[in-house]
Amino acid sequence: MGQIRLHVREADGELPFACLSCGAPATVRVTKDMQWYPPWINVFFFAGVLPWYIVVIVMTKRARLQAPFCDQHKGHWLKPISIMATSALGLGALTVGLIVLARNLQPMDADVQLFMCIGHIASFVIWIVIVAIAMRSGIRPKEITDTEILLDGVSQEFIDIVAEEDRNPTACRREGRRVENDDEYGDQPRRARPPSDAIEE
Repeated sequence: MGQIRLHVREADGELPFACLSCGAPATVRVTKDMQWYPPWINVFFFAGVLPWYIVVIVMTKRARLQAPFCDQHKGHWLKPISIMATSALGLGALTVGLIVLARNLQPMDADVQLFMCIGHIASFVIWIVIVAIAMRSGIRPKEITDTEILLDGVSQEFIDIVAEEDRNPTACRREGRRVENDDEYGDQPRRARPPSDAIEE
């Protein structure tokens, strides 16, 4: 998987009709509202949740992506949600089970209490890791500016298709796509400077 830099207008309905996940011919366009803010904003968290939240609201950049997908990958953004929901249910079931066990084992040995406490904490940590991996496994913004969006997790096949169309601007215009070297798009390369780490939603 790779990264591709797009103009925000290009991302909003002017992408080639090829799957972002595999490069195969697309069958649907899935609209996704992308959000991103710079990582330095998290410093405000130490000043309190409210100041941090206010700065996040003010500094968050947004861009709409009309993502082409094939039938196999059209549920691309639903999979992480299902993983998080399933794992949350599993953690909840474990918590309930431990509570029931604790009530049935009264009085409880100290070693058993310690084991149950450590097990529950470890399960919660594992759930956090699962959520973090699920959130970062899909196509997501690495950077959003007023004019551009840098997408991460895009298939190399799709990147190659966009690059080929950029080399053939006549075909791009014939298909209704704007080309990157138009005045509105500027002349930045698709693979520009590496982005700083970012927070996306």
